[in-house]
Amino acid sequence: MAWFGEIGPSIVDMGSPFGATATIESNGSVSQGGGSDPATGYTVIEAADIDAAVDRAKGCPGLSSGGTLKVYEAVQMG
Repeated sequence: MAWFGEIGPSIVDMGSPFGATATIESNGSVSQGGGSDPATGYTVIEAADIDAAVDRAKGCPGLSSGGTLKVYEAVQMG
């Protein structure tokens, strides 16, 4: 929770862990699981750009236990 406190004003959605996962291929085939690089949860933060988001994400406690993070920019549609 300390990391959330540090980036507090940037948090849009504290997120949740993910449960069961299925992968749907473009041909319609479905397999159970998240593929070779499954996501385990999410947090949504607001940042000026991808570099600022990466900088904030570096403090995530999951990294200190050997985990990895992926940072994605959400693009508004429409």
